[in-house]
Amino acid sequence: MKSLIPAFIALAIVGCSSANKTPDTLELSTEVSSQVDTMLFVENVIVDSMPFIKLQMNPNMSYITMADSVIPSQVDSTIALCVEAAFTGELLKEFKTTNIGGDYVIDGIFHKGYKCRANTGFLYADKSVFTISSSEHCAEWIEKATKNNGTLFQQILIIQNGNNVYHGTPIKPTTPNIYRAACIMNNGNFAVIQSKEKLSLSDFIGSLIKVGVSDALYLDMGRGWNYGWYRESSESPAISLFDYRTPYQTNWLLIKAKEQL
Repeated sequence: MKSLIPAFIALAIVGCSSANKTPDTLELSTEVSSQVDTMLFVENVIVDSMPFIKLQMNPNMSYITMADSVIPSQVDSTIALCVEAAFTGELLKEFKTTNIGGDYVIDGIFHKGYKCRANTGFLYADKSVFTISSSEHCAEWIEKATKNNGTLFQQILIIQNGNNVYHGTPIKPTTPNIYRAACIMNNGNFAVIQSKEKLSLSDFIGSLIKVGVSDALYLDMGRGWNYGWYRESSESPAISLFDYRTPYQTNWLLIKAKEQL
């Protein structure tokens, strides 16, 4: 999703509490991989008749990081998940860090992004800790990321402490689309959750809360920007979330295998 063009695609150019879980509201598939080297647990979730896919990281086998400039290859079996992360500012042929929405850190290396007014939160992660929080704390966590060989990028904060904190811009809450978010669950697990059908952004946020999300960060979407893929284990084939990828994607959230001793 690029910076502000007409309709929803333009938005990329911008630069649940368990008490809510009831049998007729929420259904979880029982198809969870039991492979020893599983990096990602895949679940199909239904909330109010709306289907979602939940891609939950196995912290014993994998960790959260990021890539920029060149998208990782699907044949890289160490990568369990690859999806667009921060906003991209302009449709440029050449890569510039300043075309990524907000300053960011990859494996301890700081990169200067552009000042993106849409950003209200960030995701921080290293090989043992991850958190999603509001922008007011971003500077201190950028410093932690550089010291701890961690990763951080900025985006729109949509859920905090189980509450909808979306400010209503740049995407209208009533806008229908397929949405995706980086989530920390009430039980402390990390997952990327994506709707399988179009729904309003406000309904997407409400569904995340019902499914047990404590904190969530929007991930860049829109045709071409929503391209991504995942695999459950190093031996699994990559499964595409969307087939078409714009050549202007600039950065990606990754779940990657830890080095095993």
